[in-house]
Amino acid sequence: VIDHSAFQRCTNLERVRIEGHNFGEAGVDDCAITRIESHAFDGCVKLGQAVLPATLLFIGPSAFENCAALADITVPEKVTEIQDHAFRGTAFYNDPAKWHNDVLYIGVHLIAARTSVQGDYTVRQGTVSVSVEALKGPIAPGQKVKDCKLLTKITLPAELKAIDKDAFLGCDALSAVLFKGTFEQYLAIRFDNDAASPMHFASTLTIEGAVGDPHIPETATVIRAGAFKGSAIEHIVIPASVTSLGAQAFMNCPKLVSVTFAEGSGLLTIGADVVKGTPFYNDPANWSHGALYLRDGKGTPVALVAVDPARVDTAYLADGGGETQYKAVTIEEGTRAVAPLVFANFTELRMFTVPASVLFLGEELVKGCTGLERVNFRGSGMSWFAFSATMGRVHSDAYVYGGDGEDAASVQRQRDVARMFNLYTGQWKRGKY
Repeated sequence: VIDHSAFQRCTNLERVRIEGHNFGEAGVDDCAITRIESHAFDGCVKLGQAVLPATLLFIGPSAFENCAALADITVPEKVTEIQDHAFRGTAFYNDPAKWHNDVLYIGVHLIAARTSVQGDYTVRQGTVSVSVEALKGPIAPGQKVKDCKLLTKITLPAELKAIDKDAFLGCDALSAVLFKGTFEQYLAIRFDNDAASPMHFASTLTIEGAVGDPHIPETATVIRAGAFKGSAIEHIVIPASVTSLGAQAFMNCPKLVSVTFAEGSGLLTIGADVVKGTPFYNDPANWSHGALYLRDGKGTPVALVAVDPARVDTAYLADGGGETQYKAVTIEEGTRAVAPLVFANFTELRMFTVPASVLFLGEELVKGCTGLERVNFRGSGMSWFAFSATMGRVHSDAYVYGGDGEDAASVQRQRDVARMFNLYTGQWKRGKY
């Protein structure tokens, strides 16, 4: 690695040649340079030649910015990502002859546009990476966001490997994405954050080279927000290696009828509306007592993704000679994650039970639950403490209980929790319950 700001403002530096060294067995380049980090050569105003190693994979933000004499740039074939401002202010960048149709490429890397792209835009065939400035035009120093609000459709090439962070931030009119490769190639693209993915904003994804349903690699750990939103997939199996499933990942897929986790799922977090607007979501057979779970092949619940108040069973409580109706939800044992907003605005909800298997409770989980009085939490006090900050507040006193019986397990849970948590005040309260 050539580290951050390693040669920044070395104003007398005129030539750089970076080479690897074959110190390893069988000629392996153990000391090869693979990354040039941010501002590494920024402000080297006399630098006229930079010979980059064939082993290079990554060029960070502003790596060669303001190298005013740098007129000829050759990027090695293995480079998969050039980040924002990497070559801004160089002689190459400032040469009008290098720009074509108001965009600037360095080899197979789309690094800049003069103005924000508009309408139906096609990234040329063979492009490997797309920088944040490639869709929005130059971003002034200190300017954090520049939109591409007139972009409505984008076509991406099969060779694409990486898209820079926030590349599509502000592209609110983007409605459709056409990818010229296969599902497997699409899954291999590295999006630097959610706003680097066009499907964070678009509603329809078309995979031109798709044959059947996608196979998510068994090494995948993240499925990003909106990853398959609006695509034509019918069945999806999420491998056990996936720990994070992003919001709206399969939303509005018009043919999606089954979503299954592989056995032994390691899921740790899940976003909202993962399968909303799909046939799977709309099929009553997939709901149990008003709750929709994503399950593994044996039927074990992995994630609770939705609750429909109208389908939740009504219970009755004797009250002064009469009966009071209320609704309660018991999250199924084995569930690992509960999506954000699952109970939001469920005003009739009086109580719900969280099993010890739950490792994640989504944000604003109880927002607007004005009738909520009790949460039975089967996990430890430390687990609840981690959840409590993000669950949202309700509008009346509602307490969390570590147990609801006198059996040994309930007593131990009460000892573990040791305190009650008031969801209205957001405060802990010591004492017996």
